[in-house]
Amino acid sequence: IMLATDSGIFTQFVHQQCANIYIIPGEIKHVDTVDGNTTNDVNLKLFLDYYLMAGAEQVYSIINREETLYASDFPNFAAKIGDKPFERVYID
Repeated sequence: IMLATDSGIFTQFVHQQCANIYIIPGEIKHVDTVDGNTTNDVNLKLFLDYYLMAGAEQVYSIINREETLYASDFPNFAAKIGDKPFERVYID
């Protein structure tokens, strides 16, 4: 299982709770905040997250009711590009 998220808090939580989750190392950046000053490392991480999601067997988007994890279209479009199943999962 690979986790791609723009939430550092969620990344830390998952890393502490689950041993079999892979998180691509690097600076977490939301795709909407990428600009001309973004480093190549940040751009590469965003590209790898997107590319690997597109090649996954299944893509999930995890959302909570408080909307601290919101319904991003980043994973949705990655699944469409890779012609993979996509599902939103709601948690409390």
